Amino acid sequence: MNESKQKRLQIFFSRLFNAKPVDTTEKVFQLLTHILNEVENEFTKIPFAPSLWMTDGRMYAPQTDSIRSTGNENIIRYRNRSHNTYIGNNGSIKIITVKDRIVLLDKPGLDGKKVEDL
Repeated sequence: MNESKQKRLQIFFSRLFNAKPVDTTEKVFQLLTHILNEVENEFTKIPFAPSLWMTDGRMYAPQTDSIRSTGNENIIRYRNRSHNTYIGNNGSIKIITVKDRIVLLDKPGLDGKKVEDL
C-alpha cells in the first residue's frame, strides 16, 4: 500500500497520541521514532535511507542537528521543514506548524502534564 504523505501523517499522529504515555525525553523520542518508522514501513515502499531525506518522500524522525533552544531546560525543540517538535522531560510532546502555528499533536507525559505545563 502506498498512502499519501498527508494520510501517513494522520496515521502517525493518531498512533502516537494513542500510545501509552511515557515519562522521559528519551522514551518519548524512541516512541516517536518507532511509530514513525512503523507507519512509513507499513504504508510506503520507500526504503529507509536517512541521507536522502530531502528527496525520497519518506518521513524521518528529527535529528540532533535540528535541536534548537527553547529557553526552558525541561523542553527540547526540534526544527523540521514545516513544523517544530517540542519534547518535554516528562515524556510530553507537542508538534506545531511553523507558518501558522497550528497544533498538530499535543500529548501529555505520563504525569498528565503537557509541554506548556513545564
